[in-house]
Amino acid sequence: MKNSEPRSLARTRAQLAAEILDLDQLYSALYNRCTREQLLWRPRNESWCIAECIEHVARGISQYVAPIRQAIIEGGPPARGENDPLVPGGWFSAAFVRRIGPQVTVKFKAPSKIRPLRVDPGKAFDELCRAHAEIQQMLVETAQIDLNRIRFKNPFVPVLRFTVATGFLILAAHGRRHLLQAERVTHEDEFPKSKAQQSA
Repeated sequence: MKNSEPRSLARTRAQLAAEILDLDQLYSALYNRCTREQLLWRPRNESWCIAECIEHVARGISQYVAPIRQAIIEGGPPARGENDPLVPGGWFSAAFVRRIGPQVTVKFKAPSKIRPLRVDPGKAFDELCRAHAEIQQMLVETAQIDLNRIRFKNPFVPVLRFTVATGFLILAAHGRRHLLQAERVTHEDEFPKSKAQQSA
């Protein structure tokens, strides 16, 4: 079972690129349909507001991208083929991808480096869009490199070394998790109504 788990999370580059594009479009749709008041409204249970979810995801990507890019610069073996899947580097990496993904409802404290601070909705959204574009660019630039065989230091736990493929899968899963969290905020009973809703 442990041997099959990484394969169940595998994505080709095209699939992963499509997933990042989908996330970008869904975050954009959510941001654009909300007022500033809605983006900054926080539920009574002290959960993050929508803007904080957006900033957290953007900051998480920026923390991962730097060591990933450095690992890529240092080089690695050539890719076996264009459609060679990106696979978590073992059962531990697969478990980490699942733990950080949308299917897990257990809460855990975010590292201080990526906790939202005095969030500005517009800046947070712009940062997320740039971060998504950077992932897409890196997937294209590394088409000839085997990302399953290059490792980088986890920016939060340096003793852990994930494969670059694992890193990209983590970012996609993490983005999906907090998109769903942000969407749940809009379904809260006390979520502010827009002017259009108020006049309807």
